Amino acid sequence: MKRMKIFLKKLYNKLPKSLKTRIKNFYLNLYNIYNFFVIIKRKEVLIKIIKNNNNFEKIKGIIIYLPTIDWNTEIFQKLHQISIELSRRQYLVFFITPNNKENIKGF
Repeated sequence: MKRMKIFLKKLYNKLPKSLKTRIKNFYLNLYNIYNFFVIIKRKEVLIKIIKNNNNFEKIKGIIIYLPTIDWNTEIFQKLHQISIELSRRQYLVFFITPNNKENIKGF
């Protein structure tokens, strides 16, 4: 296992910067998805979020957006607009951002 790790590290270091960036972003996306489901697995956290919603009884469904774009981006995208509209229509929306350092409320 240790040899494989050393080999992969050497291989990674020889890659062009653009490919390294893609690999790093892919890894961060997987990491954020994993963290989200670890949190969801703790049912009490999810129940608390749902109960803190003022319209708890009216929730029509739960939408989970996997990480594709940051929430606090310069250009407001279609995905952001859809998320807000679904929220207005009584859906509970979880928007997972690929940037784990982004300063947003929630998780």
